[in-house]
Amino acid sequence: VEAVVEILDDLNIHRAHVVGNSLGGLVTLLAAERYPARVVSVVASGVPGFKDKIDLGIPLRLHPSYEFACTLTSRIFPDATVLSPAMIARCLADISPPDTYMNMLRSLRTARDYDIAPGLPAINQDILLVFGEQDVITPVTNWANNLALLRHGRLECIPMAGHSPQIDRPAEFGALLLDFLRRQV
Repeated sequence: VEAVVEILDDLNIHRAHVVGNSLGGLVTLLAAERYPARVVSVVASGVPGFKDKIDLGIPLRLHPSYEFACTLTSRIFPDATVLSPAMIARCLADISPPDTYMNMLRSLRTARDYDIAPGLPAINQDILLVFGEQDVITPVTNWANNLALLRHGRLECIPMAGHSPQIDRPAEFGALLLDFLRRQV
C-alpha cells in the first residue's frame, strides 16, 4: 500500500483516483482507508478481502508450465481466447523466475487470508466495485453481501465477464469507469 503513495510522491501527484484489479483492487481500498487525503475515489474489480477461499481451480505447481498457464487463463477468462498463446507465454515468462513466482503465491495466500471488512466503514471515498458475473476466483457474492459496510459504495456486474472484466469486456468496463469518474468532477 505504501508503494502506491510512493509512486504518487515520485510523480508529484497529491490526490488521485485509483483503479485496481484483484490484489491490486484490494491495495486500492487499503490505500483509501490508510491514506484518505491522497485517494479521491476507488474503482476496484475482482477484489478478494473476506477471507475468500480463492479458487483457482487447479493445483499450484512449484514450477509453472505452459499448460498450467493455459488452465489458469481458462479459469480467469470465460473466453480464454482474449489472450493469445504469445501473450500467455509472455505472462508465463514474467512469473517463471522462482522469486517472482513465490512472491505471487505469497500474495495469493495473503489475499485469501485477509479480512478487509473491519476497515470498510472507515473509507469515506466513493467506490465503484466492478465484477464479472462469471468470476469464479473471487465471486461477487461476498461484496454483494457486505456492500452496506461501504459508506459510498456501488457494485456493478458485467455479464459474460470473469475475474478481469477490464480485459473480458473492455467497452463495458470503460463505460462504467468513465461514468464513475465524470461523477467525481
